[in-house]
Amino acid sequence: MQSYVVFPARRDELLKLSMEFEDGYGIPGCVGALDGCHIPIVQPSRPNSKKVFNRKGFYSLSMSAVVDRHRRFLDVDVRWPGSVGDNRVFSNSAVGRMHDLILSEAGGAQGAGFLQTGLEEYRKIPFFLLADSAYANSTHVVTTYEIAEADKDVVVSKLN
Repeated sequence: MQSYVVFPARRDELLKLSMEFEDGYGIPGCVGALDGCHIPIVQPSRPNSKKVFNRKGFYSLSMSAVVDRHRRFLDVDVRWPGSVGDNRVFSNSAVGRMHDLILSEAGGAQGAGFLQTGLEEYRKIPFFLLADSAYANSTHVVTTYEIAEADKDVVVSKLN
């Protein structure tokens, strides 16, 4: 199958995405925004239609997508029934399976590719995807914080 939307894997491409997020939103290291949504469908006539019935009360397919600072798609996966959660859809997508490897190699384990922030307490920031709390927080997927927590720290506030 031919792909038309391909997540960037080269360091120069990721650095460009990161610089665009930092210029637009003041978030260093972010190379994409990750989220999921439900694509409504007609109720299937087959007996296992409960799989496509989502927690919001309608029949759907679950979509996971990564977009750049300009809201252009970098990755899209729409293969899962509506009952499947955002994190599971992403974890099983091409980018979900490969993002740690892609972003680690581009960012360099020794810090060669990490962004220099100029702030002593935040010396090196790896490339990462910004997501909501439906996703598992990790080195390369940074999720939002509770409002009370965000108020305590300027960097956390920017990520929220």
